[in-house]
Amino acid sequence: MAFTTHERPTLRDNRLVRLNNGSSEPFNPGKLLLSIAASFSHDKKAATYDSWWLTETVEEILATEVKNITSDDIAAVAHAVLDRYDKLAGIQYAAQQQLVTSVRKRGRPSLALLDRANRR
Repeated sequence: MAFTTHERPTLRDNRLVRLNNGSSEPFNPGKLLLSIAASFSHDKKAATYDSWWLTETVEEILATEVKNITSDDIAAVAHAVLDRYDKLAGIQYAAQQQLVTSVRKRGRPSLALLDRANRR
């Protein structure tokens, strides 16, 4: 019998998140998981099973690509991951995180944080 391991960077133990009010707190994957699950009100199966793996994906991207994590970074990365996985969940996440700044012609939302994240 053979056992293998899968190692990856983690944010849980040693990364602080800078909040919009200037304070910092440890990264909390539970908060992220709950906000992602809430984006799947249209798909209970995805909310129950897929939210965990989507949270892991967001955490891995943040750990490997973002040096000083802010709450805006978490929202932008989570939105991008959700939008690729399920467009409706991406829209619901953007609305719940107040990423939608206005509605443009033909009803398309304008996402200020996503635009800022793409410029990095």
